[in-house]
Amino acid sequence: MRKKKEHRAKVLEALEREATDILLVDFGGVISRCRRTSRCRRTEREFLMADGLVDWLFAAPASVEALTRATPYEDIIRGLSVYRRINFETMRTIMDVYVEANAIDTALLQALQRCRPVSKLYILSNYWSNGREFIANKLDVRLFDGIFISAEIGLKKPDPRLWTYLSEVLMRPASSMTLVDDEAENIEGASKAGLKAHLWI
Repeated sequence: MRKKKEHRAKVLEALEREATDILLVDFGGVISRCRRTSRCRRTEREFLMADGLVDWLFAAPASVEALTRATPYEDIIRGLSVYRRINFETMRTIMDVYVEANAIDTALLQALQRCRPVSKLYILSNYWSNGREFIANKLDVRLFDGIFISAEIGLKKPDPRLWTYLSEVLMRPASSMTLVDDEAENIEGASKAGLKAHLWI
């Protein structure tokens, strides 16, 4: 835990020092983390989720496909219920457990706000079509200059085309952007495209 805190402190120091034009921050895994609440642990045990609730949900084909498509939330639940062989209402309850278990890192949020005088802040999330609603229910979206959801734009991290898309939309070169993400492959992809990138652990 101490090493994690030290690492995060170094990332935050780097963000303030770099003073990048555009700061792109992942939502799930960085700004918000799925806590292993008692309800979450019970669900993992009951449905034999060896890799945990988050991986169990997001590794399913229906879930992966929905990350770059405008798939209605009900259809995502239906696809997951078929894939996992669980009835629809039970799958809806599991999804509710996931949503409830997500908690905002308020200390990180405050640190990000200190970057605002020099950096524009954007959430960049690989999430389903209900991502914007999910995020809005967790925090005040006015704290950010914008939100990019993979299902809305049809591209997800670490697809190289995503960085080109963001450069065009934000009218900034990749070199003026910084990504903070909890997935090493996303960090690697961003770095290859010319962004500064920091792994959040």
